[in-house]
Amino acid sequence: MRGKVSFTEKQKEVINKKGIFIVKAAPGSGKTFIVAARMARLLREWKEKHRGIAVLSFTNVAWQEIEEYLRKKFGISTPIYYPHFLGTIDSFLNRYLVIPFGNIVTESDKIVLVGPPHGEWNTRDFYKFFPNFTFDLRSNLIPLNPKIVPKNWRQQQMKRKLEKMKRDMWQKGYITQADANYIALQVLGEHRKLGKYLTYRFPLIMIDEAQDTSEIQMAIIDLLIESGLQEVMLIGDPEQAIYEWRDARPEIFVEKMNKWECIELNENWRSSQKICNFFMAISASKKIKALNAEVKDFPVVPQIWEYKEENISDVINKFLRLCKKFGIGINVENIAILSRSNEFVNTKLMKKDKTKRRKGKRIEPWKNPKILRLAESKYRFEQNQLKEAIEIIEKLLCELENKDNISPCSVYKLREIRENHGLTTLRKKIVCFLKSLPTTNKPVHIWTHEVNAIINEKSFFKNLRLELKQRVNEDLKVNDLFIDTNESYIQARNYYIGNIHSVKGKTFEAVLLFVKKGTTGNKKYEFILKQDIAKSEELRNIYVAITRPRKILVIAVPEGEKKVWKKVFEEPYNEK
Repeated sequence: MRGKVSFTEKQKEVINKKGIFIVKAAPGSGKTFIVAARMARLLREWKEKHRGIAVLSFTNVAWQEIEEYLRKKFGISTPIYYPHFLGTIDSFLNRYLVIPFGNIVTESDKIVLVGPPHGEWNTRDFYKFFPNFTFDLRSNLIPLNPKIVPKNWRQQQMKRKLEKMKRDMWQKGYITQADANYIALQVLGEHRKLGKYLTYRFPLIMIDEAQDTSEIQMAIIDLLIESGLQEVMLIGDPEQAIYEWRDARPEIFVEKMNKWECIELNENWRSSQKICNFFMAISASKKIKALNAEVKDFPVVPQIWEYKEENISDVINKFLRLCKKFGIGINVENIAILSRSNEFVNTKLMKKDKTKRRKGKRIEPWKNPKILRLAESKYRFEQNQLKEAIEIIEKLLCELENKDNISPCSVYKLREIRENHGLTTLRKKIVCFLKSLPTTNKPVHIWTHEVNAIINEKSFFKNLRLELKQRVNEDLKVNDLFIDTNESYIQARNYYIGNIHSVKGKTFEAVLLFVKKGTTGNKKYEFILKQDIAKSEELRNIYVAITRPRKILVIAVPEGEKKVWKKVFEEPYNEK
């Protein structure tokens, strides 16, 4: 292994472990690093030419972090090629089960993945509900987002209509990612030989962030084990499961902890012992030990402050003074100011005008909704998210050339465009085009005029015309449309501002967390803080936030709420 990489006895146990087991990893225990270390060891020992290791996670960011560790810490050549697989669990199931065998379930001669994250779904009729429903483990129709489905969807007549729509669309070859997971399970359940094929092809599987596993995904793992899979490692922390809206169920992870051999990593390499003691107040684990020699004895006790809405800036300035006092530089890598609420982030921390939003959705100032994709690509490009920016333009090209209104962009059409242009040539043209577009830090109406002039000169966008809707606020800038998305963080005043979801997996020197009196549905923290963390996603959100800092942690609570929080965390409040 490259460099001076050392491991504790617990880490060595995980890295060298064989068989089927699960790892409960405390915050800061370095689970992604351990996954990379175990994969590096296995790759060096691997003898099979046509059988491989599958290492899976739930986001592109997560598996790319594993890849980076492999390259920088362990000297493994990347990207990872055949016969191995490193990527998301969705892409793994799509490649090896859904695309080649999904027609067994859909009864279609093609499979086209549609809807997020594969493309927008712009149908306006009854079919607009197609991506908002799927089927559960027991083949019952379920909504993915109850807020944007028919209110009477539970009624038998409506449910039959929705089920028929889903099946009709499947027969045409169109499925969503949620459908894909269900179809993968059905394929394995009905054709056990495919399970044996997959377990032969990948005799060893590791899943990072396994607390985010859905019931269907875990059922797929169980079927593979029944088919002969003998090497499985799940690693995660059920107390950091904050994706229930995505059908992630931490109790599934806990069930496996009780059934499988379980290794607990209670070592924290991120935070000071004082911060560990603080967050253990709401954790089921009471033995988390800080081991990082640089920060374990850092003297600052986590603090709980009060705020009024009119003095939020004073609280932030007080926090920054505290950071400077202890030698922490003020920049986006060191300092994070967080909130559970997107609205609080936008209106209180970013001080953005509420009139620029409607019901938390992006404004679409252009008549053609595809223009929003073009603007987002430029915005991503400016944020140095080159890969994302290019992919948006590629999909936009695909949509413009695709006459099928139901499937705005299929993987097949995208492949055809890349082959016709030549992948390298196409991407060079896209980068050149993005550079030519005006900055998104301009009013929408000015940006629109300038882009139209540029597009007239670009052959692959010659049919695209930017037309504004009748009423557009002249002060609205293009980057206002994207700056508060869940997927990206916000940089302002040299520190990081964002919601809790945006910092999962990240580390900062200091964190200031703003909380409101309650959450959606008027749930008061006075009662939430008394709940079992295993049963409360709101409490797990707080846990994720307060486990991010290395040295300094402050929770800012509304005036009059400090006693509630102090009672739970039992930490002395220091007004200095």
